[in-house]
Amino acid sequence: MEAERQAQADAAVRAHAEAEARAVAEAEEAIRLEAEAAKYQLQEQQREEAAQRAHEAAERELEAERQARATMEATAKTLAAERAKMEAAAKSREEERFRAREEAEAKARAETEEALRRAQDETRQEEEDEARLRAEAQARAMAAAKGTQTFPFMTTRRKRAHFDKRWIKPLALGIAAMLLLVIGIAHFVSFNFYLPTLDRQLTDSLGQRVVVQDIRFSAFPAPHLQLEGVTIGDLASVRIAKARLFPTFSSWFADKKIMRRVELESVTLSEDSVGALSVWSRRQAQAAPINFQHLQVKDAKLAHRLLDLFAFNADMDVDNGRFVKAQMKSSDRRITIDFLPQGDALHVDLSAVSSVLPLEPRLQFDTLKVSALVRGESLTASNIEGQLYGGSLTGTAQMEWRKGWQFSANLGLRQVAIEPSLLLFTRDIKIDGTLEAKMRVAAQAAALEDLFGTPQLQATFRAKNGEFSGIDLVRAIQAPSRTGNVGGKTHFNELTGALHLVNGRYQYRQIKLQGGVISAAGNLDVDPEHNLSGNLVGELRTRTTAIRTPFTFGGSLASPALKATPRAAPVPAPAEDQVQ
Repeated sequence: MEAERQAQADAAVRAHAEAEARAVAEAEEAIRLEAEAAKYQLQEQQREEAAQRAHEAAERELEAERQARATMEATAKTLAAERAKMEAAAKSREEERFRAREEAEAKARAETEEALRRAQDETRQEEEDEARLRAEAQARAMAAAKGTQTFPFMTTRRKRAHFDKRWIKPLALGIAAMLLLVIGIAHFVSFNFYLPTLDRQLTDSLGQRVVVQDIRFSAFPAPHLQLEGVTIGDLASVRIAKARLFPTFSSWFADKKIMRRVELESVTLSEDSVGALSVWSRRQAQAAPINFQHLQVKDAKLAHRLLDLFAFNADMDVDNGRFVKAQMKSSDRRITIDFLPQGDALHVDLSAVSSVLPLEPRLQFDTLKVSALVRGESLTASNIEGQLYGGSLTGTAQMEWRKGWQFSANLGLRQVAIEPSLLLFTRDIKIDGTLEAKMRVAAQAAALEDLFGTPQLQATFRAKNGEFSGIDLVRAIQAPSRTGNVGGKTHFNELTGALHLVNGRYQYRQIKLQGGVISAAGNLDVDPEHNLSGNLVGELRTRTTAIRTPFTFGGSLASPALKATPRAAPVPAPAEDQVQ
């Protein structure tokens, strides 16, 4: 009896153990099936996102083709219009040549008729004079034959002085030939004897020392002086390879000379020369010995570390020393800057097309328009509009240089492609997608070249439909490691947060990531050496559970790592958040 009870007890223990084993196996199988379902769902999500990205890429290609076709059609229309305009201009020139030829022929006929008339008048006058002389000779002969004498008061009339007009044309041609000979000789004669006087006049007119190495005269296309090797300033802050001065006709031999046009070629300006512009303007407004009316500058460069790539041409109009207007164009004609006085200020309009601005960071703009007002030692940009990296930029800016340089700006970005724009700042990390942001930038420095060395930035941002390399958040949640998960990619539908940049340290706050079955929230700091620190809580949701894992950031920007901290057990997902 005791043996039976013992056998029954053993059987009950074995049955209980088998039941527990079956329960554990079923639980493990359920967990395995759930993990496989989550993995399959994640793979499906990734395939759908890849298909969506491929569809969007195809749409972008179609849109690019449509835009290219529209651009080609617009270019064709522009070329047709230009061709029609050129044909009309050619026809107009032909008509003008025909009219000029007719007028020349009519003038030649009139001159010929006038010459014939003058010749007839001269012949008639000669015949009359000859007849009068014959009559007088005959009268004297008759008087002599009669033995009579003429009294002193009865003298014969002398022949009237007559200038042969046939000599007018040869004489005029001779004078013209003499003038041409003198002008031709002047082209080969050095006028360096005039250098001391010209240097003194230019120095008095600009308020800075001017030295000219060589001076010559030229009559084509109009009489002018050609200068070579011109330097302005005690330290030669402005160097001009060649200058042409076109005086007004009345100024050639006058004490005060007015240059109706000045052409400058191969001009190099130092940073110090910019401040000298106000000195030149004040001296021109006074009783300067030389006044300039219109200046044309070709192939000019500002010798500055930030602007060495900016070569430009310029036109400037001056009225009695008062600046009227000016325009600068980059040598490739992609950047245009217009200057117009406005009371005690200067209005500046900048427009750029398919160009890289000559300032760091060298942003590539499709189009850019800036309207600004310069007053005293400050510049206020009231409107900034641009298209860049597939998106747009808007904002305002302020710059002052009273004591050092100060800069501030409020800017907004929309639909800007992250990957190409991020390459301007770092190649350590790769992020794609589109960016929207609102930011305030501030910077100050003693010198302009150091102004953007350590800027301060406050911004809020929203990135959409992208991925970042270096971290696989899904794998880190599924297989967390306290030594750090590295490598891989994380896709996101939306990534938002705030950024503070101070003293070269990037502080990302209130980061929130949404990407299908995963989400994350946390903070991140990047020090000046690009080392990472901060914390992040990642969450992976399945149909029945949500796995949350806390992490800390480690590593560097080039090799980031997510280090797991002890995590809580999986919790059931809320019914309303369950994936259908």
